[in-house]
Amino acid sequence: MTNHQIDQDGVITKQVTIGMPTVYVRFKKLKEPQSVRVASEHNKRTRFFDHACLAYEQGHEGSPEGRVLIARKNTKLHGPDTPEDVANLARSLMTKSGVKKLRKDAVRAIEVLLSLSPQHGIDDVAFFTDSMHWFAEYFGGFENLLAADIHRDEANDHVHFLFLPLRDGRMVGSQMIGGKGKLKGSKLSFDQEVCRQHSVKVLIADSLSGSERVYASQAVHEHLYAGRDPVTASAVWEAVRTSIDNRPEPYLQSLGIDVSMFRKQKKHKTMAEIFTSPGKGSAQRESLDEPVC
Repeated sequence: MTNHQIDQDGVITKQVTIGMPTVYVRFKKLKEPQSVRVASEHNKRTRFFDHACLAYEQGHEGSPEGRVLIARKNTKLHGPDTPEDVANLARSLMTKSGVKKLRKDAVRAIEVLLSLSPQHGIDDVAFFTDSMHWFAEYFGGFENLLAADIHRDEANDHVHFLFLPLRDGRMVGSQMIGGKGKLKGSKLSFDQEVCRQHSVKVLIADSLSGSERVYASQAVHEHLYAGRDPVTASAVWEAVRTSIDNRPEPYLQSLGIDVSMFRKQKKHKTMAEIFTSPGKGSAQRESLDEPVC
């Protein structure tokens, strides 16, 4: 993985190679009716969005040019081929287990996103396959895995795992996810038991404090402006800037900056020191697949 080296005047002088690739782990509860099918439409790349946030089905005559070919870059790792079949599988498993009615706020599925840093250089299929088995065991067994799809059509290679939160005939998604402590513990266990075997490091990027977050977002803004990144002149820049201010960690990942550099520092480093330091390993952002509307 590479990162830009920037001098004190904010000029990019050369690229610096950064070490161990990282993986960003995100858990999401799906509670809405039809959420399994809707998530699968995205994961199977059967629904796309144009810049006006209009949805098109794959192959539709109004779909943006070239969108139909995007799905060919991706790999189905496990599960049915279509969103409808994934949703039908979820229903059949619930019926088989005697689940007849769900509460309005029930978790209907759990989605796990693993996103590798750019130019990671590892065998992503092998890594995602081992990860799939680990998370399947964590979320109640392989029979709860509805689908697993690898995406390579964005800057970060990533995989979506979709699980049915079924245990002992009950839907217990909230219990399976747990609170912040359990989530962090699961990431640490995943890091030790799977990631180390593939020379990958789990990025724990969810603990920046208020002041640390402000400084981190400023670093992202300065880097984008210094490099004249096209996003700063795009129509969605205001939305992106707000997103950076609220949660700079994924953007730090994309720029290859170790998030830990912004935690509990008695003295802030200069921008030149941040962008030239090897840190504790590379960083990568979670690929934000959904359009900004």
